[in-house]
Amino acid sequence: MPAPLQSTRRRGGAAVVVSLSLAAAGLAAAAPGAAAVSASIAYDCTAEGPGTFTLPVVLNTDAPARMSVGQTAEVTITAAAVLPGAIARKLASGPATDFDSVWTLSATFGTSAASVRQTVPRTRLGDQSVATAVPFTATSDPMTYTAPATPGAVAITAGAISAGTWQLYDGEAPAGAEAITCALRDPAKPPVIDTVAVVGTSSTSLALDRTTSEYGQDVTASAQVTTSSGAPDGDVAFSVDGLATKTRVDHLGGATLVLPDAGPGVHSMTATFVPRDPTAYDGSAAGQSWTVTKARTRLRVPVTGRTTDVPTRVGVKAKGVFDTEPRGKVRIEVKRIGKRGRWIEVRTLDSGSARAGLGRLAKGRYRVVVVYRGDVNHLDLRKTKQFRVQRR
Repeated sequence: MPAPLQSTRRRGGAAVVVSLSLAAAGLAAAAPGAAAVSASIAYDCTAEGPGTFTLPVVLNTDAPARMSVGQTAEVTITAAAVLPGAIARKLASGPATDFDSVWTLSATFGTSAASVRQTVPRTRLGDQSVATAVPFTATSDPMTYTAPATPGAVAITAGAISAGTWQLYDGEAPAGAEAITCALRDPAKPPVIDTVAVVGTSSTSLALDRTTSEYGQDVTASAQVTTSSGAPDGDVAFSVDGLATKTRVDHLGGATLVLPDAGPGVHSMTATFVPRDPTAYDGSAAGQSWTVTKARTRLRVPVTGRTTDVPTRVGVKAKGVFDTEPRGKVRIEVKRIGKRGRWIEVRTLDSGSARAGLGRLAKGRYRVVVVYRGDVNHLDLRKTKQFRVQRR
């Protein structure tokens, strides 16, 4: 498992870190069905036998709430209607016990007209000794709708019901048929059933200036956003293992970011375009793998007090090659060359430094060996140095 994002050095600017969800970025081109329900629409209907009557209808569509330009979707329109009690009683006295129907509903999708065939399943009239309203439904076959090439809101409106026939039944036997047509009260103001938001498409590409780096090494991520129309306007969220930093998209659709330090391991890197106006474009994303290795370590071993009348001290200065701060322990071993015996001290680095006091040493040549044992971000290292202690 890769180590989490972290930092052991200062960078030129503070990162703006944000949480990000794909839904908020508007990535889903096929939004869930709107399942919009219209207000009750009063149709003025005429049937040959029953005469004229008012039919209240509530229309429902499963069109997507959001579509991309040129995208297609299967759309179904259903109707929930109520046959007035007086009409139901007339049909029952026909005599009839049941009815079904097929009719055509006129509809428009923006500027595109459609004729929607709807089917009413077999419906019982019930006991009509007292006139009782009869609810029934009508469902269309799925029809293919293609969103226009220009972003914007597309209103789905309802029109007249025509070419309708009620088939009546007395038990299982056919009992005649009634032709029916229904008109809107105000055809100049067709009721809106649903609205579909049609948005432009976008695509995002992602590139790293290096896909493998050492811990602390600068890595620049570059994203390029293109849209189906106009210049992209929004942000790119560069995410490493789910932690995102937002960067503004320039007028050419580009965005760059020097990534925050990440520990050694393989990291999941994504760039997600988040439109400023989510009604104008869909978001988009691209992914890339980023491998971080441990940083090489540098050691300096300064020695002070190289005369017999003052204490000698061995220092350790550790730093990663990309200006990071190693942590952990160092082993300091000092031996007088040509003599038996040695001094060994183990110290913990503090801000990358450690020191061991050896006391007053005798005149002679000495060798110091420093072994840094490494940490989760830095490689281990061994360094040898010789020094001479003079008599004063």
